[in-house]
Amino acid sequence: MNLFLDENTSNLKVQDSLREINQSLDVTVNVILHEEQNIALKINSRSQFELQHEFVEIPSFALAGEQLKELNSELHNQFAANQNFFILGEDVRDPYGGTFKVTQGLSSMYPDRVLNMPISEASVVGVSLGLALAGKTVIAEIMFGDFLSLAFDQLLNHASKFHSMYAEEIPIPLIVRTPMGGGRGYGSTHSQSIEKHFAGIPDLDLFVLHPRANVGELYSKILLNPRRVTLVIENKLLYQRSMRDSLPAGYRMLSNSDPFPVTRLCTDQEPDVTVIAFGGSGLEVEKAVPHLTEDEIYLDIFYPLEISRFAVGPMMASINKTKRLLLVEEGAPGLNLSSQYLVEVFGGLTTAAKSELQFRVITSLNRPIPSAKYLEEQSLPHWKRIRDEVLNLYGR
Repeated sequence: MNLFLDENTSNLKVQDSLREINQSLDVTVNVILHEEQNIALKINSRSQFELQHEFVEIPSFALAGEQLKELNSELHNQFAANQNFFILGEDVRDPYGGTFKVTQGLSSMYPDRVLNMPISEASVVGVSLGLALAGKTVIAEIMFGDFLSLAFDQLLNHASKFHSMYAEEIPIPLIVRTPMGGGRGYGSTHSQSIEKHFAGIPDLDLFVLHPRANVGELYSKILLNPRRVTLVIENKLLYQRSMRDSLPAGYRMLSNSDPFPVTRLCTDQEPDVTVIAFGGSGLEVEKAVPHLTEDEIYLDIFYPLEISRFAVGPMMASINKTKRLLLVEEGAPGLNLSSQYLVEVFGGLTTAAKSELQFRVITSLNRPIPSAKYLEEQSLPHWKRIRDEVLNLYGR
């Protein structure tokens, strides 16, 4: 009888212990899940003020090569690592390998996963979206950014909607990439920068490459775990450019630690004017630098990469200090990237800076971009216009 009681008591103690362990495990699991949700929330919904604002100099060993080579190399890496990776576009197969040779060599090695499509941008994005919904990771190439307008419905009413419509349970691993910008004499239908029309679409992540972008790293991060549709705007003049290209004399290149960092060019001197430059316009900004240095005017230049968040937090310390701001982009004037960035800037200014801030916006002229070189230069942001506007801001 005593043995039976002892055994019964022992079983009860074991059950109590197991119950306590299970309760502890439940608490631990809930804590872990809560933390994971918080981390995911920070990544996917971080505001401009949650971005990392501290800038550090980029070491020389971290500088990437030419954007075209880096992009092509990263695509080779993705094909080798992921059997479900596809590229669709017009003339993307060898021997042509795309208009700007981004996909050169890929179809020779992966013939079943590099697919030529008809001359229909809506079909290119639509079929790519279907493959993405079926679990494939897809890059859709649009030959020229001007023709992205023909795929607007697929992006606005389909690709950007499915992730949230289905309770964010269905990933949309679709990346649409396309070159934009002028400077090559291609005329009014092949030289536009129309990214502003896509910047306000919810659940569409927009990236715009700039002269100091690490292109291979960008695509590697986007493709690491793509959950919703992404649009990457490349630039025709930047394909042969590199992070390693010489900096303006006296300037250093820095970056913050955000996953998609803001790049900063500055000197050891106190900055006189803060510049936010989008995409290929950064080339003209850098050309203007030596002419301003002659007048002992120093710029604090910022190149945002992830545009869709309109995150100005990393620039605010500089803007509050200089109280002079110049925004430069190739797009047409009105309702553009610069205007929304200005709204965000005013929201982050100190009370004193709000009344003192001087700003200018430089865009392409409000007319179709000509193909004649001298007329095209007049239409696009040019280093002389940038120099003159900086001098105006500085009161000279």
